[in-house]
Amino acid sequence: MEKITFDIEIAMPLSSVYEIMTTLGGLRSWYSRDITGDPKKGGELKLGFGPDQATHVAVTDYRKNKMLTWTVLRSTFSKNESEFPTVVRIDLSESGGRGTLVKFSQSGWSEITEFYRISGYQWERALQSLKLVCETGRGEPLTHSVATSRKATGWFPVS
Repeated sequence: MEKITFDIEIAMPLSSVYEIMTTLGGLRSWYSRDITGDPKKGGELKLGFGPDQATHVAVTDYRKNKMLTWTVLRSTFSKNESEFPTVVRIDLSESGGRGTLVKFSQSGWSEITEFYRISGYQWERALQSLKLVCETGRGEPLTHSVATSRKATGWFPVS
């Protein structure tokens, strides 16, 4: 099975990073301005990226200030039902007194596909935006043009 992973350090207390990652207002500040649904465990979120572009996730687990898990149910970026579900897991821990370590993974891919690549690019940009909003107060939520781009920013590599 293929897996997308990223680790980033954020100069902000863990509880504040967790809040930004688990509330609608927080998610809209760094991931996409067009997010609707229920961010609580058992809820579903529609992560929108402009006209007719969205990814639907179920909020499957979270532990306050520790981790959250989403199951990606479907996306307009792929018509191939065999690419679903995948699991997004984000683990948070203190980073040696310097802030928060965010360990991201998206697993469950049976092979590397175009949607796998798009997801890697989207998550690279989204996590960069998370770091920006936490450290500067201004994120760069994904837009239609960024979400449909096939070009990585090079900010940090997909492993």
